[in-house]
Amino acid sequence: MAISNFLVYNYTDKNKTFKEFTSLGFNQASIHKTSGATFWHNRNCIVLLRPANTDGLSGVSFVTTENIINSANAVYDDVTGWFSFGNKLKIYLQTEDQIKTVIQNEYQASPVNNFDTGVDKFGGVVLNINELCDTNLLTVLELKEFSNDRYTKFVSKNNFSLYFDKQNDTSKPTVFVDCFDIFKNIALLSLDSSIQMKKYNQQQNNFGKLTHKINGYDCIAEGNKDSYSIEKMILDTPSNVNFVLRQRSKKLHINETMLHRHYELNTQG
Repeated sequence: MAISNFLVYNYTDKNKTFKEFTSLGFNQASIHKTSGATFWHNRNCIVLLRPANTDGLSGVSFVTTENIINSANAVYDDVTGWFSFGNKLKIYLQTEDQIKTVIQNEYQASPVNNFDTGVDKFGGVVLNINELCDTNLLTVLELKEFSNDRYTKFVSKNNFSLYFDKQNDTSKPTVFVDCFDIFKNIALLSLDSSIQMKKYNQQQNNFGKLTHKINGYDCIAEGNKDSYSIEKMILDTPSNVNFVLRQRSKKLHINETMLHRHYELNTQG
């Protein structure tokens, strides 16, 4: 089964996009020696930024086997050094052994500022089903597949989730960012006036010592003091993408009820 590795984001304005990712706590880690594509890190959250004629989430990368790469009929992409297939949403593939070789041979390392924003890793992405030309293309990755009336879901070996909205009502791709400390992350991001966060104004209870923080930082939450998901949405940063910060305990998958609450009354803070 494939393991998620990084997200791919296309941009038209380099300075604007680099500023957005810097504001979110990312640091440039390396640059492709010929194409100019760049890897950015925030702990285990990794994004590949590549120049294009549109802005937005454009791909998801998985570490996999050579057999799966061949079965997917993936084509080598000289901009990144990965293999890829798909149309609107591209799936990038590479073997674990080759990743180290590609990074060493094709990328130039950049100094990394290990500024701690309290995040851990990407937990999943929600986007419209029309961003994927054919869900059958993902079966080659041997992901776990689930479905209900609203979403077709794929889950990787490391529990990264791809949710495809069958109703195509997801206005922007939504990226879930798992946090060690969501409140620290919100506090740091709030220092940047260019970052807009969703206002919920919903009082929570039943979360023990976390209750006053959940309400004070204007988050939404589901569960109780022992098993919970606490979340806060960042609006349209980077451009054409919403980020959802999520701190969780004993909760594995994206909660659909919470997801729909993020979309309601999506006013900026």
